[in-house]
Amino acid sequence: SIPPGEKKLERLSEYIYKKEKSGFNFDGWLVINKWFNGPLLFYKYKLAEKNQTINFTDENNLKDGDKVFLMDEEAKKIIESNFEFKIIDTFNEVAAYEIIHKKEN
Repeated sequence: SIPPGEKKLERLSEYIYKKEKSGFNFDGWLVINKWFNGPLLFYKYKLAEKNQTINFTDENNLKDGDKVFLMDEEAKKIIESNFEFKIIDTFNEVAAYEIIHKKEN
């Protein structure tokens, strides 16, 4: 059993686990994660065996057309204030965004 505080940190892994079980195609998706990526690396390599590539990034390196999973509230605020976007999916604290284009300042 994972303590509640730590369970929140595992939401991205839990989300990817559930999506992978449903047959979701992760190829080309990005992940923003501010904490240790060990559990997520497991899925990165597992998906690579299925010829699907996920990569890690941060909110400052996003570009038009990117699709990204994240749960960090600060990163969400940055995306929502700097980009036109579409929320594709949510799961607890996790959100899946598609970046449409960078807003003009």
